[in-house]
Amino acid sequence: MNGYFYMALIAGCLLLLPYVRIFCKRISLYVRLRRICRKRNFKLYGTHFGWLFSPWQYPRHDFVVEGDHTIYVVKLFASKSKTRKLVVTQDGSFYWGKRIVLMSRGIPTLAQMEIPGKPHKLPDYDFSVETDAWSSAYIKPVLLVNPVCHEFYREYVEMNAKKEELLGSWEWIGHFYLCSSSRFLDELETYDHQKYIYR
Repeated sequence: MNGYFYMALIAGCLLLLPYVRIFCKRISLYVRLRRICRKRNFKLYGTHFGWLFSPWQYPRHDFVVEGDHTIYVVKLFASKSKTRKLVVTQDGSFYWGKRIVLMSRGIPTLAQMEIPGKPHKLPDYDFSVETDAWSSAYIKPVLLVNPVCHEFYREYVEMNAKKEELLGSWEWIGHFYLCSSSRFLDELETYDHQKYIYR
């Protein structure tokens, strides 16, 4: 009986690990955000209760950073595993790609197989914002992936075949920027409106 109990306990811990990772990464993100915003004299505020742990299905953006001449309106997104890849499709959906390394007599080989996950429709996120900042401030909508996955891809169709294009962080996807937390924090830390090139 004790053996089954410990097996169930281990299985439960393994199932909870991705959520523990998300919790820790979000707390770390908040601490770094606060530090940078204080240093740069930016204004940071959440837009609803529990914004730091908001699920991706929630259609409203989660927090706002008001800089000197730019307002970052941010929706949080999360990858349960760093080894996954996020694929955004042409119809406004996304799925997580899982990579499996094939084994040969217990030894990982160079052969790999990718399994596409279940597609999900991205909500029509509301990036509108009411702010006290001056009216000509530049508003940047951001889908911030934290914790981050391994890679970002855009799926498209060419000659009736589906293909994928590797994306960098801070790519424009339809009506928002797709960004990792490290790239977003770097943007805030090094932002200089005198040298900024508007999209």
